Amino acid sequence: MKSLKKIMAPFGVLFIVLPLHAQDSGFSVQAGALYGFDSLEKVTRNRTGATLGVSYENTIRKTSTMFRLNLLWNTYPGKTDSDTAPDIKTSLTNVQLSGDVFLTTPVENLKFFAGMSANNYSASYSPEPDPNKVTDGIKMGIRTGLDYRINKRWSCDATFQLTELGVSYADKGGGLNPAWMQFTARYHF
Repeated sequence: MKSLKKIMAPFGVLFIVLPLHAQDSGFSVQAGALYGFDSLEKVTRNRTGATLGVSYENTIRKTSTMFRLNLLWNTYPGKTDSDTAPDIKTSLTNVQLSGDVFLTTPVENLKFFAGMSANNYSASYSPEPDPNKVTDGIKMGIRTGLDYRINKRWSCDATFQLTELGVSYADKGGGLNPAWMQFTARYHF
């Protein structure tokens, strides 16, 4: 619980300071839900999760192309599976730094985006570590999605993400590359 508080403290400060700091600053905060594909379920035996983050948007210098930088904290709670390993639960957390480039669409206020991410995963096992999974180091990922600007302060997006995670040496193992859909609401300052 202490480590969760340490991770969340900077986000709490940003939620308080940024609205007081500037109007139309390019900064935003977001919260959302994650729904994983089979590749995420292979690790956590669960498909759901949550995300919190801060972002900064601006235009690429001397162009009209928008970009966004994101710092996200994602959590993927594990659950036990009585058929495969009833006593072991693997949960993941991920601190993600990502960048997106926006392209306009024919629909007003709707933008397509694509980008890359650097991910630092940590896994917790209950009750004991699983020696068959490796999650060390920074892992790369790709992301793409749609962003809809509701009004000056609010937007929402749907993002597909695929990242590296590690390797499983267990039966039917191989690369662990979680993929998920991320649905977020974003408040712009």
